[in-house]
Amino acid sequence: MNLQKYLDFFFNAGNPIFYSIFFTVIIMMIFYVVHKYIIIPRQLQHITELRNSELKNARLMALFSELNPSPLIRLNKEGIIIQTNEVANILGKSLEGMQIKKLLPTLNFSVSEYITVDKSETFSQKINGRYYSIEFKGISSLNIAQLYFNDLTERISFEEKLKHSQEQLKRLMLNQQNIIEEEKHRLARELHDGICQNLVSLKMNLVNSKENYKNSLDNKSYNYLINSFEDMIMEIRRILNDLKPRVLEELGLEAAIKKLSENTSTENNIKGQVNILGLDDRIGNKLEITIYRIIQESLTNIVKHSEATEFDINLICDNQNIRLLISDDGTGFNEQNYNISNFNTGFGLKNIKERIENFGGTFNIETTQNEGTLLLIELPLNKKNYVP
Repeated sequence: MNLQKYLDFFFNAGNPIFYSIFFTVIIMMIFYVVHKYIIIPRQLQHITELRNSELKNARLMALFSELNPSPLIRLNKEGIIIQTNEVANILGKSLEGMQIKKLLPTLNFSVSEYITVDKSETFSQKINGRYYSIEFKGISSLNIAQLYFNDLTERISFEEKLKHSQEQLKRLMLNQQNIIEEEKHRLARELHDGICQNLVSLKMNLVNSKENYKNSLDNKSYNYLINSFEDMIMEIRRILNDLKPRVLEELGLEAAIKKLSENTSTENNIKGQVNILGLDDRIGNKLEITIYRIIQESLTNIVKHSEATEFDINLICDNQNIRLLISDDGTGFNEQNYNISNFNTGFGLKNIKERIENFGGTFNIETTQNEGTLLLIELPLNKKNYVP
């Protein structure tokens, strides 16, 4: 009777607990129906659409790869070739099923790891006599990797031909400079042995025959004639020194640079300073004359164009290189208005650049308008890059 009493009480329409349980059951039934007939079907539809989209993208990628005009190879995680396009036949026959490292020994990383993290890598290799740039691309979503081969054979061949042509041009330029130096020496010998000697002889004849000219020339005219001969002889000797610097041949580069700086200062009323470190021995006639001509050309530029009141020459020599710094406090120039990378015209910089390049050296300029100019030159002593 007590149980019946409790049941009657529980199922009484006025009991709030009955209503709570009733509504809870209704809500659970609604959730079950919604989950089974709405949520689950939509999840399945989304998964199906995603797979279809991936399959479509894979097919599009496959179609695009097949139409690629360059060789293309696909790998699985084990590094086995699973597919190639038709162009890949130029790399070898029957590539499918081959281990990729057999075709590409330079591939020295983990194929599986690169696929897992979608990593890319670019390297190069020569295959069947042709040069290829190879891009490895891991694709984790497809669990494969693709290798794209870019044929660089024609470009490398062109670069080699260009390099050969540049070397030939350097040889030609160096040969031209050697011919010019030889011609300068020849002219110097001709001037010294011919005109200069004749002028000296004429001057001595005039001096020794002074009594014979007393009747025809007064002292003023006679002295003017002697001084004219002396001036011509001095001018020819100056030209001889420019053509063939005797100090360089007899005393070496350091003495020649100091003499050149001294002459430039004296003749042009400009202060010069020379600092030379490490130049204890002779460094070869061609390199010495090259450095001398570079400094000579630089000082000519300073005198003609810079309006400088002071210049500095610093030469530092070690076991491997010669570093040359030439600076002035002149007007400088605007780099934007003057293409210092080409040196096509003006200021003799083209000649300086050619001389430096012939010895495998480097040439840089630091300049600011109205704040002077600095030339930074480095030449290798071992002449590894020198074109003989």
